[in-house]
Amino acid sequence: MVSLYNAAASARKRTIAKFPSAMHNDTWLKPGYLDVIGQWLDNLIPEHAALRSALQSPSSSSRRSAAAGAFGADEEGASSTTLEDVLSS
Repeated sequence: MVSLYNAAASARKRTIAKFPSAMHNDTWLKPGYLDVIGQWLDNLIPEHAALRSALQSPSSSSRRSAAAGAFGADEEGASSTTLEDVLSS
């Protein structure tokens, strides 16, 4: 993995996280792995940070509204935002 990280020297956003006791097939099970992925997405896609923040709010009804609003969706989930919109911004 370090060689892949080093080879991506010109990448706009790159990060490396090490899980010393992890093997190829069980890294995703290690404590903190999903947090690292979430933080990487927060840095890469600003809308992801807004969605994560909305989902962590204490009120479930406000969570749904805020999460829907983070991507321009109504509360039923209809959204005009596409993956291409997010990646091109």
